Amino acid sequence: MSQTITVKVKLLPTKEQIMLLEQSSHEYIKVINALVSEMVEAKKSTKKSTKDIEANIPSA
Repeated sequence: MSQTITVKVKLLPTKEQIMLLEQSSHEYIKVINALVSEMVEAKKSTKKSTKDIEANIPSA
């Protein structure tokens, strides 16, 4: 039987890291909004992968 352990951490990013996180968040939201708009216009779900989308977001 496995046990899950949860750890609470507090991140203390530098000013530069905060700026990068904010930029990434805004870019992510912009891409999601564009994808949703595209699906609403097409009135159906579109099948896309990361190769179909250009975004200035670092990959994992």
